[in-house]
Amino acid sequence: MSSDTILHDMPDWMPESEDDMDAYSVPKGVDPEDIVLTWAWRFHDAKLREDAINTRIKELQERKAAAQRSQAWCKRMMTQEMKIHGLASVKGVDYTISYRDVGERLSVVNEDIVPRQYIDMVSKVRKADLTKAWKDTGEAPFGCEVEQTEASVTVRTK
Repeated sequence: MSSDTILHDMPDWMPESEDDMDAYSVPKGVDPEDIVLTWAWRFHDAKLREDAINTRIKELQERKAAAQRSQAWCKRMMTQEMKIHGLASVKGVDYTISYRDVGERLSVVNEDIVPRQYIDMVSKVRKADLTKAWKDTGEAPFGCEVEQTEASVTVRTK
């Protein structure tokens, strides 16, 4: 089944896609509840496709993580063998592997006591506080504007 296969038979008046909406016209006499239920079937079909894609993504992410663990293990083993045998470089037909001991590096263990000249100060707008001020006063704070939002429909599946 392709990713855009519809699982329910759709009536002739149901557009194939959002691009076909200019031809959307429900025949007279169709129960308005049936119209909404037909759209709900279409929504459910899209949701099932999304769920199948998410399942596949999860499977691929698990396979990717396993491949990354295998790569890390192989890299640790190459490093160990090259260090034990004192090899700086190994050349093969397909690969050239180099080993170098990085030596020391600096690691921050307590950011609270790092001198200020080494810290970037980041500011963040507290949107919840702005919204509360707007609700309390009825006026949008400076730098903000009130936008009209669209109505929404929630579809719950059983």
